[in-house]
Amino acid sequence: NTGDMFEMACSAYFQKYWVVYGVFVAVVFLLSIPVLNKTFEYIRKEDKRFARISFQSGVHISMAHGIFFAVFGAVMAGQIVGLLKPTNQELVLAMLRMGSAIVALSAVCCYYIRFLVSAGRKLHVMGAVILSTILFTAVNSIVFFLGKWTEKTIVLTGVLIFVILWILLGSLAYRLMRVRVDWLQVVVMPLGAVCVAGLIGMFLGKILTPHLGNGMTLFVTFLLTTLIYWIVLLVMRNFKEQELDVIFGGKIIYALGQVLRVY
Repeated sequence: NTGDMFEMACSAYFQKYWVVYGVFVAVVFLLSIPVLNKTFEYIRKEDKRFARISFQSGVHISMAHGIFFAVFGAVMAGQIVGLLKPTNQELVLAMLRMGSAIVALSAVCCYYIRFLVSAGRKLHVMGAVILSTILFTAVNSIVFFLGKWTEKTIVLTGVLIFVILWILLGSLAYRLMRVRVDWLQVVVMPLGAVCVAGLIGMFLGKILTPHLGNGMTLFVTFLLTTLIYWIVLLVMRNFKEQELDVIFGGKIIYALGQVLRVY
């Protein structure tokens, strides 16, 4: 019945889906912390120009990493499920594929939250998070009582709520820094690059899994698709040299760019 389906979906959502993607989000957020530290260092020095560059670099790198991990999670969902072996494999697989966008959205939201809290905007952050939580609960409750609730509802609602949170927090952060989003650099180019890496990852997953198993296939595919993704981004000149000065691993990316004669 619907009650059992709801209980099973919640178990898969919080105990499997969020555990996997929570790790991805944590990795992306940790990579953005050095940029945040640089941003506030420039703010303390009252160097507004470099503070803005550093802030935008943090958003850019969070989105770039987040988009990659989102697509990697969706493309390699079969191998992830095969490695974890959950009891409700088909449900977890569907959730990982359907709701992978939450990785990119929540990773950037974490960056915004840390920035806004450090900038003294705790009440704004609390208000946005509370509003999103209420909306998530309300939508799922209404759909459930209308008898229209399915396992997809909780995933799609989660993604929708993070879109709203991403817009709210992003608007606050960008307004505070008095800059505008460069949609081409931050979103469009990484999406183009990840399409190339994702297609290659899908191909590698099908070819390698029967021979190497799930774990080794994930490892090899991750390394190769990461390299391809960053090569495509570099060829597209997605990152400016000023950004590479502040982001984690910027020197390595710059060195790769010099090999490719991009910089």
